[in-house]
Amino acid sequence: MILEEEDILIDFQTIVAGEKFDDEARHGLSHCMKAVDFVIETPSKILFVEVKDPQHPQAPSRGRKKFLDGLTSGALIRGSLTTKARDTFLYKLGLGEAPRQGKPIHYYVLIAQDTLDSAQLSNLADSLRASIPTVGPHNKPWATPFISECAIFNLKTWNEKFPRFQARRKSATTSD
Repeated sequence: MILEEEDILIDFQTIVAGEKFDDEARHGLSHCMKAVDFVIETPSKILFVEVKDPQHPQAPSRGRKKFLDGLTSGALIRGSLTTKARDTFLYKLGLGEAPRQGKPIHYYVLIAQDTLDSAQLSNLADSLRASIPTVGPHNKPWATPFISECAIFNLKTWNEKFPRFQARRKSATTSD
């Protein structure tokens, strides 16, 4: 199943189910809740996947700068990425769909920005993990399992980590 978010295509192979979730027709609560781009079910876990693409070929340079400023200041993590994970979890929980069959939920953010190195991605993931939070008060597990893992990738690290879920630019595919 290939899912698309603007200029990024991700080929989700070997999944049980998948959906483009950040779609008004799908969840219908965009007036009060944020949503991750995709919700994917694999045989062993649920993936919440958010895609950010500051290098989109048609992104204005002002938008790229604003995005990168938000990333460096932490505003993107606190104001958007954290809220998307929490709201998606609450939505799925309210429908009785989370946690599904006891499967852990992993939240992965793909930032299509080549200049982000592994150390930066790791620091961003640590901030996201602390902001969500993945563990409850006093570092004890939540009574209702919440997001158990968070990670942030660029295209290169995503494709290294997930060889069966390859991501690529649509514009690169069509221009060849």
